[in-house]
Amino acid sequence: MNATSDQKVLVFDFGAQYGQQIMAVTLDGEVGHTEKGGYGPTPLTRTDGGTSALYGDTPAEQTVWMSHRDAVSRAPEGFAVTAKTDVCPVASMECPERKLYATQFHPEVRHTPYGNELLKNFLFGVCGLEANWNMDSIAAIRAQVGGA
Repeated sequence: MNATSDQKVLVFDFGAQYGQQIMAVTLDGEVGHTEKGGYGPTPLTRTDGGTSALYGDTPAEQTVWMSHRDAVSRAPEGFAVTAKTDVCPVASMECPERKLYATQFHPEVRHTPYGNELLKNFLFGVCGLEANWNMDSIAAIRAQVGGA
């Protein structure tokens, strides 16, 4: 696809696990070594007061799947810390103005019961995508942009 000068390209970023740590360090936050690793099912507490578009209507207390020894210890300036665990003070963070969202846990695994809802909230709520594709849509995209 050729973009013209009057077209805007919106870029959203969702970092999970190491992606959150990279986002934090790159934007002058801090990552530290935790005294205790967070592995397996971990109780998480939302700290967003119910305002996070990423979490939406998910419960204030939920279980997530963690696997880390290092974690964000200070979110970058402008980010809101949206959840924490006993071991991880920044279990998730976001900066909606910059369209940046991140979690220390794995939202994509079945062991994070509300993970699919978080991913749907990101794609459809935050990014504004529509679930209007089918297998023919994929073929049309491949024909337009090329590739396997």
